[in-house]
Amino acid sequence: MATYRTSSPLQTHRLGVRLGSAIQPPRTVFLRGELGAGKTALAKGLAEGLGVEDPDSVHSPTFSLVNQYPAPWGTVFHVDLYRLEGRRQQESVGLQEILDSDDVVIIEWAERLKLECDPPLHIEIRTSEDDDNGDVRIFRVRELSG
Repeated sequence: MATYRTSSPLQTHRLGVRLGSAIQPPRTVFLRGELGAGKTALAKGLAEGLGVEDPDSVHSPTFSLVNQYPAPWGTVFHVDLYRLEGRRQQESVGLQEILDSDDVVIIEWAERLKLECDPPLHIEIRTSEDDDNGDVRIFRVRELSG
């Protein structure tokens, strides 16, 4: 497991770019963290690191549920499970097909996933107060075995 700390949205984005550039498709990435922890900022950086053609277009899929972004090698799917409760709702948006694809799938609120997927890269985000830096984000990155 690797641990990283950031103290600004820009640092979180840069961390995402660094981590994203090391990801090879097909891959599923689980993002876990409370509201406002920085999941979408990290996802935006991951997408840029993965080569998404227009990284500025990456935004939270809270209401659209699934966003997709073209990359030179395929597609980055960005999924938000916050509003999708249960297997049936997740299947209704085609999530199983997305998970079975040869693309990269970034899932916010991954702890709500009710479908099967290959072992993911798991990124847990925690917030902390730091006297010198204010809000600090702590990222724990690890592989999960099937």
